[in-house]
Formats: sequence, structure tokens, C-alpha cells
Amino acid sequence: MTDPTTPDAGTPTDAVVVLGTGPAGIAVAEGLLKRGRSVVLVDGGAARERDTDRELNAGDEARGVWGHEPLHENRRRVLGGTSTAWGGRCIPLDPVDFEQRDWIPDSGWPIPYAEFARWLPEAARLLEIPDTPFRRSSPDPIFATGEEIDGAPIELWSPPTDVSRLLAHLQSTEPRLTVLTDHHVTGLVLDADQRLVALRAVTERGEVLLRGERFVLAAGALENARLLLTSALAQRLPALGRYYMSHVFATYVAYSGKPLPRATGFFRIGRTYARHRWQLTAAAQRAARVGNVIGFIARPPVQRMSVHLDPLSATIAAVKLVRRHLRSPQELWRQRRQLAVYGRVIAAAPPSFWPHVVAQSLQRGRRNRLPMLLPPREARTHHLTVQAEHLPHRDSRVALSDRVDRYGVPLLVPEIDFHRADFESVEVFHQAMERFLGGLGYRPDQDPATATRSLARDMFGGFNSNAHHIGTTRMGADPATSVVDADCRVHGVQNLFVAGASVFPTSGHANPTLSIVALACRLADRLGSA
Repeated sequence: MTDPTTPDAGTPTDAVVVLGTGPAGIAVAEGLLKRGRSVVLVDGGAARERDTDRELNAGDEARGVWGHEPLHENRRRVLGGTSTAWGGRCIPLDPVDFEQRDWIPDSGWPIPYAEFARWLPEAARLLEIPDTPFRRSSPDPIFATGEEIDGAPIELWSPPTDVSRLLAHLQSTEPRLTVLTDHHVTGLVLDADQRLVALRAVTERGEVLLRGERFVLAAGALENARLLLTSALAQRLPALGRYYMSHVFATYVAYSGKPLPRATGFFRIGRTYARHRWQLTAAAQRAARVGNVIGFIARPPVQRMSVHLDPLSATIAAVKLVRRHLRSPQELWRQRRQLAVYGRVIAAAPPSFWPHVVAQSLQRGRRNRLPMLLPPREARTHHLTVQAEHLPHRDSRVALSDRVDRYGVPLLVPEIDFHRADFESVEVFHQAMERFLGGLGYRPDQDPATATRSLARDMFGGFNSNAHHIGTTRMGADPATSVVDADCRVHGVQNLFVAGASVFPTSGHANPTLSIVALACRLADRLGSA
């Protein structure tokens, strides 16, 4: 119930209140404004991220055997959200991801793929990429399509888009938009009929209530779950916080034999960079009863850098390490041995290497920049990175800690879990790629089973999500196994909705941002038309 001593913030009572100004929140807000609705956008941060804001994203130490990166590492509490640090990689979910797959428990979406795909053009516009099919045939046999491996899928790269720029435009052109910064939402205020009355927020002036007609939680998969877990709704939503997913990332197999063809590099669609990738076909997934998985050539992992003498990767890693610890000379001193490894690799580079780095680095400084620095094609050792579906497991979750932040809100505790099935897709993909690339004259440096065991062993020691936080408020028809319905409305609450990757029932292989925005556009259409 509402505390009568807590003042109202004075928000329009007929507005849709959207928590979060990242890609999901901005997409919902823009769609509602286009349909003539009043919107209140709320963010705990401001135009520039401050250490005190980022501290509120911290969580408790991970439980379970898999470990997890610190919860503040890959999140941002700032206008624009994580888009301010986004690399720009755009890949949609696939039709197979929406299917009820009998070999994957709790798979299947309550909406058809076509309903999702119709919003991809709108998402492409917001993320400043062309509305184009994410498939393109290549004349080079290295991207041929067969029964097991499909080389036609492509990925596009946003400039990358920082959605805070779009927010600034909306603020200057939309009188129905109210933007509230430095409002740290600490709870949900429900009435006796379990209808959301307001969001409770803390500002520098004290606690206030943010009232509205309807509410959208678009604060990321972790914060969405955290706010719901601290509310009275948690008692009747048994799936809340569960089915927490990310992706399985792996760079464990290197192929050698000859230089790579030009087709493995970036190409342009208009002004947008694109790249081919290899994918395990849907037919092969069904035959092997595994999840979705892709692969692409990338720089070698740090632990193998000194062996393969990749000066480009060593230069990038050294710069990142120094930047990360620039404010802590003691920590930088503790990293001196790793820096020495990088230094030896860089020192071994031929003189012709440096003009190549300078040219690419200057290009990386542009807004429409090269997405990443790829290893040189003329090398004879090529590292294959795999990104695989993390299957939905009920026991993989985030929970509340006994510890609280400075505003009294319980911290989150990650308890992410991986099962054998999550690694089987990686092994099957490596087997298929060994057959595929072997026919083109490339040979792997280790067998798929050994590579997969190494991956599982290393992940056992500590997992990093790379900001792919998925699940926790999943979409479905049954409140026993889901949190929101097909319209992203929280079960049993008439006016509360959720946007973001937290509603995904399955993770697929794809980086989530493009699909997040597509579903947010769909939600805006439903809210704006109601």
C-alpha cells in the first residue's frame, strides 16, 4: 500500500512509466510517443556514469560451482544504459529458437517467429542498420551451405548506436515525454487488488512515488528480476529469477593449413559493416538433439597468445589491461607479468605490422567504424570462436542476498548453472566444422572432445556473461514456468509489463540487443493501441 507520508513526484497519472533508458526502454518510449501516448522515462543515472551510481549495480558473490563476473562489471546505470558500451553486433533470433523442441525441456515461445520477425525492420531503424535479410550467399566455398554447416547467415554492426542520442532528440521534440534522472527505483507499490500504483524511488531530495497508468520494467534482466523479487509478487511467481541464461563462449580450436580467403573479413551493405558466420543448421541441431550454435574467426584467447605470436591481439589486450587498472597502480604492478608476455609478443612483430595497426586504429576512431580488429588473413593459424545457446534450466537463477545496498534494497546473488547438454552443442559444432573445413584443406589443432572438456573446465572456474543476461522473467502461458504472458504483461498484474532479454524463454546463439529492441517495439504497439 502507498505510504501517505511519501510525496508524489508529480508525474502525469495517464502516462506510461518506463524504467530504464537503454535500448529496450528507449524503443518502448519512442513507440508510445509515436502513438500519441505520454511517457515518463526513469533512470537512476545521469548523462555521465558515476562510481556511486555503478555501485548500485553490484551484487553478492556468486553461489554454485560455475562462478560469475561481478554484477556491476557488464552493466551501466547511465542514460543510454549498456548501449553506451555496446559493440554494435546485430543478429536476430532464428525460427528454430521459437520452436518447442522435445529434446530441450522448457523450450518454445508463446508467440510465433513471424510475430517477432515483423518488428525487425523497426528495430533495424532504431539501431541504424539496413533492413535487409540476415542471409547472403557467398561464391567462396568457405561459406557454402550444406546439411550440417550453413555459411549464408550474416551479422550486421550498428555504428554502434548509443540510444542516449535518440533520447536527447526525443526530449527536444516530444512535449509528452518526461525524463527523470537520478531516480533510483527501490520498489513497487501495489494496491489490495495487486494493481501497480507507483514506483518508489530515492532521489537526492528523499523518497518519492512515481505514479502512472501503466508501467514497464526495462532495466535489464538482472534489475528487472531484482525489483520483482523484492515485491509481494514474488510469492506467486515461482519462475521469477529462474531460467537465467547467457551464452557459451569458446575459442579453443585453431585451424591451420593456408591463409584465409577475403570472404572471411568484413564487407559493406551500404555504410554498414557485415560479416559471414558459420551456423549449425536447424536440421543438424534436430538430428543431434542439441541447441543453436555459430562460429567465426577471431583473435586468439589470452592464454594462447604467446604461443601463436599474434601482436595485434597482444597490443589490444595490453591497452585494455592498462586502461582497466589505470587508477590503481598497485593492481597494475600485480599485472606486470602478463604485460611482459604481451610485450614479448609485440616486440616480435615485423616492421610491416605497425602501419597496419595505425591505419586500422584511425578507422576505429570514426563513428561508422570497423567493428573490431580481425587477425590478419595471411596468417596460417586461425582461431574459431563459438557462441552457443545456453539452454533453459530452472535451477539456473538469480536470488536475493541477505545484504542490501545503501538504499536498503537486497543485493542479487547469481547462481548460474550449466548442464552437459549446454556443451554438447559445442562439441557437435566442432565435429561438423572439422568435416567442413577439412574438405577445404584446413586442419584443427585438437579434437572436438578435448576442446569441449577444456571449455567446461575453464568455465567451471569462472564464467563471464559478456553482458548477455537473459531469462529471469521469461515469457509463457503458464505462471508456474513463466513470469510474463505473450504480451509481456506480468501474470496477475493488469498494468505491469517487462521489456528486455529477461522475457526470452530461450537464448538462441544471438547477441540479444537486436531482438530486445524488436520485442520492445512490439510491446509499444500493444500498449499504444490499447
